[in-house]
Amino acid sequence: MTVSGIDSSGKRKERKFEVIRFGVQQKTPTSPAAVVGLAANQTHTVKRWIPTYQVHSSHSPENGAWQVHDNFLIHDGPDNPMGKKNIFASIGCIEICGGPHGFVDFNNFIIELSGPKSVKRPEQLVEIGKSRNMTITYLAAKRPKLTIN
Repeated sequence: MTVSGIDSSGKRKERKFEVIRFGVQQKTPTSPAAVVGLAANQTHTVKRWIPTYQVHSSHSPENGAWQVHDNFLIHDGPDNPMGKKNIFASIGCIEICGGPHGFVDFNNFIIELSGPKSVKRPEQLVEIGKSRNMTITYLAAKRPKLTIN
């Protein structure tokens, strides 16, 4: 994911973050598993910061999530997505990797670009979410083929 914007001094900044975009979902034990996630080219205004959100499958150094569209969120992800010890369950949210503080770094960069008036970090994130000045563009991508070993 490439995040870009203009900081408080008027300087354009850009930073890349490793993310997981697609996940595997199996709605019932007898239904087939499928790769899920937003695949079409689309742009959304981020709706809000959800401070009470917690990742369901692992510990996170920063709780919370950005609501993009319905239940599609941006939140913490595995430190090393290819590592065998990083077990995360994803059903199509954008998960920020690069831990153990990848999501913290991501949010720090969002704060840097947004220039919130609030002083405390929790209030800054809520303020940014309420401003509805953050957009995300998903480039068209094919969902990966699901292979089960």
